[in-house]
Amino acid sequence: PLALEGRGQATALAPEARPRDLAAGEKLTLEVAGEGVRLTGDGWSLTAPALRLTAPLLRAGGHRYPDELEVSLDPEEPASLRLVNGVDLERYLEGVLPGELPPRFHLEAQKALAVAARSYALVQRGKHGEFDLCDQTCCQM
Repeated sequence: PLALEGRGQATALAPEARPRDLAAGEKLTLEVAGEGVRLTGDGWSLTAPALRLTAPLLRAGGHRYPDELEVSLDPEEPASLRLVNGVDLERYLEGVLPGELPPRFHLEAQKALAVAARSYALVQRGKHGEFDLCDQTCCQM
């Protein structure tokens, strides 16, 4: 199981089910459930082939996911979950750039990296079919 915590108003969407509002800071658990994914909260659960969670910020497995998180079975490892963070390009860059250059670097170096990272991300669109970039070395700039 994967622990999940939302900050701010969060919603869970499942195909053919009504959206479920999640309380801010509510502790949730994500796990594989047969042919789908189960999201469990305090006294409730939601099971579907895939789930979409939306919130200003979600935390799962020590990682932060802004905006939207799609959860499904990993097609390459069906006993595992696949998490896809849906963010727009500018939000993606806000998350990537601070980890690439320390803030003490000259502003022009930071700007150059932003241009390079934006260009790289745009060229990589559709690289993995359902999503553009992953967290593996094949998607590192």
